[in-house]
Amino acid sequence: MLLCVFTTVQAIAQTDEKELFLKAQETYQIALRQGGQQKVQNMLKAAAQFEVLADKHGIENGYLFYNIGNCYFEAGESGKAVLYYLKAKRLISGFKDLENNLEVAKAGLNVPEAPKTWWSDIIQGIFFWHYMLDYSTRRILFVISFSLIWLFLIAMIFLRSFLLKGGVILSVLLTFFFGGSYLMSFYQLHFIKSGVIVSKEAIVRKGPGITYEKYYEQPLPGGTEFRVLETRDNWRRVRLNTGDELWIKTDDTGLI
Repeated sequence: MLLCVFTTVQAIAQTDEKELFLKAQETYQIALRQGGQQKVQNMLKAAAQFEVLADKHGIENGYLFYNIGNCYFEAGESGKAVLYYLKAKRLISGFKDLENNLEVAKAGLNVPEAPKTWWSDIIQGIFFWHYMLDYSTRRILFVISFSLIWLFLIAMIFLRSFLLKGGVILSVLLTFFFGGSYLMSFYQLHFIKSGVIVSKEAIVRKGPGITYEKYYEQPLPGGTEFRVLETRDNWRRVRLNTGDELWIKTDDTGLI
């Protein structure tokens, strides 16, 4: 697993932030050459340094989240690794290294998953650009295609041409495709609250309190994904990918 150094540095403009990033990168490289508990400690240190950029400096960058996920995975914190890989996936979908690392992180967790439907592969094939292009690229393509519509329409005021009409039609289609894809991701990113269990395992219950009966006899493993339905005190009512609705302590979770 390699850090996406160049792409992340581009997103970090301020000198202090760049120094913090380079320090975190150095810690990560040192940890890679170590083993045992020393490696774990330095990986967690590197993750904490990267997280300062994301939390305190407000940098929302898919490659930065990917780096944090790598640190946690190398430290054996698979639940937190899955959380940050999913954060990254919202912004840089189609990044193959990210997809592979996410699969590896989830492979040994025995996470409950919804059964795969026969139409999911068909949908991904038809709307391939939504899954291949990252969030910012689709936003740029949406703006470009929308601008082209008006450029062609203005040009048609002065010149009647079959090519210009074709350009308008093509631009409208591209605006619909890229705009719909971008707005869907925007909605998921800013309006849907979803998360991951980040502790090694978590006991889930039928109500918001330890006095309520356990929902499952066995605790859920870290890396289990959910959608937040309600928050009450130190508990969240969530819906798993399987459709089950249950309560879990907020301390055991992280929001994507």
